[in-house]
Amino acid sequence: MKTAFIINPSAGRGKTAKVWEDLKYTNLIVETKGDAYFTTGPGDAKRFAKGLSERGYKRVFVLGGDGTVNEVINGLKLDAIQLGIVPTGTGNDFCRMLAISNKPKEAIRQLLAGKTRIVDIGEVNGRRFLNTIGVGFDAEVARTTNEEYQNLSGTLAYLAAITKVLREYKNEEMVVETEGITIEGRMLLIAIGNGSYFGGGMKIVPQAVIDDGIFHLCLIGDASKLDVLKNVSKLFSGNHLTHPKISSLSAKRIAVKTKNPVTVQADGEIIGKTPIEVAIIPKALEILIPIGGNDKTQIS
Repeated sequence: MKTAFIINPSAGRGKTAKVWEDLKYTNLIVETKGDAYFTTGPGDAKRFAKGLSERGYKRVFVLGGDGTVNEVINGLKLDAIQLGIVPTGTGNDFCRMLAISNKPKEAIRQLLAGKTRIVDIGEVNGRRFLNTIGVGFDAEVARTTNEEYQNLSGTLAYLAAITKVLREYKNEEMVVETEGITIEGRMLLIAIGNGSYFGGGMKIVPQAVIDDGIFHLCLIGDASKLDVLKNVSKLFSGNHLTHPKISSLSAKRIAVKTKNPVTVQADGEIIGKTPIEVAIIPKALEILIPIGGNDKTQIS
């Protein structure tokens, strides 16, 4: 099977370059007879991905983080190529959903010996995303993490950014519209999940299933700074949904409007500000997963 590797050497605070040096001469890589494409800046991964199927590639492995994967899916011809994700970035949140090893060599081994699964993706204002969208507090934390805490690992960077953003952030008036319901009020954040995790391991949308044809949402209302600090551990475990200021719902189409423009992130990358319109694309992408990985699927 003709294979490409799209590699972001800067991902994971620069560790991906060393990871590739350690991997490229192993039998795992050599036997794929794959071609390597190295990004040097924003937009490269999307550009590399765009022409892969036309050049006869049937499979692409991405070495990078959630942001690199996001670029790749925005370039791929979705129904023509298999995607394998080797987690070498900072957050690697979508790989948690798939139970892919955080050790790159083991991840490659798992995926080459694994199976495929056809999953949903989303679109926000016409841009594809694979994992989650965050509106409000989380997006500001993602922006701060990316800009100010590049020397820390994923979870530590995110916790440091939470501490900083908490000092300055003010909850905003938001309106969430779905096919059947409208919710409005002052909110800390809105999370829209195809996958469950964001922020370096927070299980923000624990009920998410990547091939059930719907998004799951977590809305955190007018929570105080103390509420956030007291419940951080519950966000990581996924046990936060019983909090009285948190509500959850599911939908295929979502619109979010705000009184003031609010920052939005998709797959950990800042994509702009509200308003946004979000739609699901069911069964859109074939991905490689480990045998025995997370097989939670829609129950009919």
